[in-house]
Amino acid sequence: MFNFEESLKSGISHAEEEQQNRTEIDSVIEQLKSDIETFSSEKVSIKIDRRTDQNSLLAGAFATLYGNKTRKYMAMVAFNKSQPDNPDRELCEWKYGEKGYPVTIDYLNKSITCADKESLINTLQDLLSKPDAGKKIKFLLDGAQG
Repeated sequence: MFNFEESLKSGISHAEEEQQNRTEIDSVIEQLKSDIETFSSEKVSIKIDRRTDQNSLLAGAFATLYGNKTRKYMAMVAFNKSQPDNPDRELCEWKYGEKGYPVTIDYLNKSITCADKESLINTLQDLLSKPDAGKKIKFLLDGAQG
């Protein structure tokens, strides 16, 4: 006879760990969001967004028609809060681990795995310090003033 009690306990324990990790990760994202909004006088913000990698809607339609799947992923994007119709700017690709961590962040042709809060913060600080992110935030700030 089989006993699945240990497996159930393990699954629940992992679910609780994932929930704690997601709460911690969300707090880092919220702090980053708050800092960007303060820095930009509430003009620019960020969010984690689901994306579909396709060149156009027509390309997506052909891919579906011929059985090819478009790539779906998550990204951290910056956007102009006062101009919601303007396109956002993708700062990085974002992938949660099975238990929240590790978070994998892809930017500037590199992939960084963040195993904990400290490495997540360090990676996000590095991301924001790069000219690529600076250009994107500046573009959104300049658009808010026009």
